[in-house]
Amino acid sequence: MTSMYQMAVLVQFNTADAFTYKELQTATSMADGTLKPVMAMLVKSKVLNLVHEDGEDNYELNYSESHFV
Repeated sequence: MTSMYQMAVLVQFNTADAFTYKELQTATSMADGTLKPVMAMLVKSKVLNLVHEDGEDNYELNYSESHFV
């Protein structure tokens, strides 16, 4: 089951395959205390991949898992 917070993040990926943490925070208007656990759960469940790049956290859709079949 997906929470409303998770859905708020996932719907952003309808327009692009990757976002920085700051972009997602701006788009969802979530505070760090709310967004960080949501992102951790989406990475843990392998829906998103976390890529550390240029000192930023970047999140990409994980097409290699069967979530999208």
